[in-house]
Amino acid sequence: MRIIAGRHRGRRLAAPTGRDVRPMTDRTREAVFNVLAHSGWGADGGNPVIDAVVLDAFCGTGALALEALSRGAGEAWLLDVSRGSLDFARRNVEAMGEAGRAHLLRADSTRPPPAKA
Repeated sequence: MRIIAGRHRGRRLAAPTGRDVRPMTDRTREAVFNVLAHSGWGADGGNPVIDAVVLDAFCGTGALALEALSRGAGEAWLLDVSRGSLDFARRNVEAMGEAGRAHLLRADSTRPPPAKA
């Protein structure tokens, strides 16, 4: 697994072996971000990812959030109930130097905690 585009393009991501975590494939992430970049949904018809706050629920390795940060998102929240998944996500966040813009939270994404006021 690797980051597809942006300032971290080509960087590899750590991922566990086995089937407990099923990261979004490179091809799927690329398709999602291509749709967003060319949809015209952003300000003045631009890319809505730029300066966005991104939520990567069920984050696993954090690939989706890190791809968004690489492509210009302002910050990302990574949620997962699994401590093991969050450990991999944290390792990837730190390896990319994104600890200041990526926030990791151990939580059930189907029942997220209340927002802080």
